[in-house]
Amino acid sequence: MVKPQFQDIDVECWEHSDRLGTSRRAICLWHRSAKLGEEILQAVEELLTAAPSANRKLTFRRSQRKRGISVLRLRFVPPQDDLRVMNIARKGNVATIEMTTIGLQVVHDGIQAWCAGNEDFGVSPNRAQLKRKELGLRDKASGELWFWGPTMEP
Repeated sequence: MVKPQFQDIDVECWEHSDRLGTSRRAICLWHRSAKLGEEILQAVEELLTAAPSANRKLTFRRSQRKRGISVLRLRFVPPQDDLRVMNIARKGNVATIEMTTIGLQVVHDGIQAWCAGNEDFGVSPNRAQLKRKELGLRDKASGELWFWGPTMEP
């Protein structure tokens, strides 16, 4: 069940067709005003105080972008051998971000910066303070979460 404040968010979400950063895949978020998207930050902040296995489901308004995504699932999970930070993936019109405590903080910091007006940057498992050899297979296979705003639209 989706909480009412996490439904029909006025943000566009899609999978970018080209490489933006270090990953071959990027899930993008775009808002026309820095205030739009604060619901995403609220959902992540709720997970920061939750126990592992908590999750939040967010839905976005319809977008005309190719490769549009209408649902974003945020999952707080315990660390595993194959997942130490986060995995960002897409299946159909649903994007899922599975995050350990470390990944949750990385995503939180990115969304907080985006809501403060920063744009044209991404977060991924590589943003964690871990060496590449400390990342799990699913961390290494992860896409990126890329943030865009009113002055820069891909």
